[in-house]
Amino acid sequence: MGMRFVAGSSQYLSRGALATAAPLTLAARVRLASLGTARSFMSLGVNDGSGNNRFNIQSNSTNTVSAITRTTASAAASSAGTVSLGKWHHVIGVFHSATSRFVWLDGVESA
Repeated sequence: MGMRFVAGSSQYLSRGALATAAPLTLAARVRLASLGTARSFMSLGVNDGSGNNRFNIQSNSTNTVSAITRTTASAAASSAGTVSLGKWHHVIGVFHSATSRFVWLDGVESA
């Protein structure tokens, strides 16, 4: 299934019961219209009102990309490379377990 979102929008896709525990992989192709702020590319989990219990791939204020597990004790893996303005990037977050995660930015792995 593919979905295209309008640039600069807050559109999202909401589905019923999906995987909410590792192992799992999230992948996206993204093109940023601005840099320097945290932007979530994809998030999967349970909305329990606390912002916890989810898996997330996002850009950071330093323009790196992170694969983040948000639970009562959050953990992340961040890319060595950075995203560029207006360029398409391939981003993958792999969550092997609650404590083991990896992120790929344009084919380059970071743990």
